[in-house]
Amino acid sequence: MLLEARDGTVEQYEGHLWLGFFATSLVLADVLAEAGTPRDILVGHSGGEVSALVVAGAMTVHDAAQVLCLRTKAVDSSGLPGSGMVALEAPVDRVRALCAAADDQTLTIAVDNGPRQVVISGLDEGLVRIEDAAVALGIKSTRLGIPSAYHNPILGGTQDHGAPLPFVIVSSSARGAKNGRY
Repeated sequence: MLLEARDGTVEQYEGHLWLGFFATSLVLADVLAEAGTPRDILVGHSGGEVSALVVAGAMTVHDAAQVLCLRTKAVDSSGLPGSGMVALEAPVDRVRALCAAADDQTLTIAVDNGPRQVVISGLDEGLVRIEDAAVALGIKSTRLGIPSAYHNPILGGTQDHGAPLPFVIVSSSARGAKNGRY
C-alpha cells in the first residue's frame, strides 16, 4: 500500500484525496482530448501540476503517483499540530487584512482562485478566528477537507523520505491576461 492511515486502515484516509484528484484530472484530460480539445497549454496547481506533466508526457502515471504519495508522507510526518485550509468568498486584499487582524503568523494566502475566492491555510486556532470573523462580517467561509496547511511556509520543514524523485518540478508564477492575475 502506498499510503495508509495512521491506524493502518485504508478507509477515509485524507492522504488518498490527492490520488483521487490526480486520477480525476487524468480522466478529465482524456475526455477533453476525445472531444477534440487541443492540448496546447497545460496548467495545474498543487497536485494538478503533476497531472499536467503526465498529460504532457513528461512523466509516467506511476512516477506521478509516487511523487504525490511522497508529498503526502512528508506532510504527515511534519509533526505539525492541527491545521487545515479555509475557502473565503472575498477579495484577496480583504482576506489578507483578515489574516493580519487575526494576529496569527501561521495564516497565509494559500491560493488566490479569483476575484472573490481565496483559500487560506494555517494552524486550526487561527483558522477558527478567521471563520468567526467571517461570520461576523457576512463573508461566506468553508473549511476544506484537507487535513493540513498546504501551500504554507510552516510546512517548510517536512522530512525527506529518501526516495529519489523521478523528475525536477519546474514552477512558474505565470498568471492569466486579465489584469495580470486571472
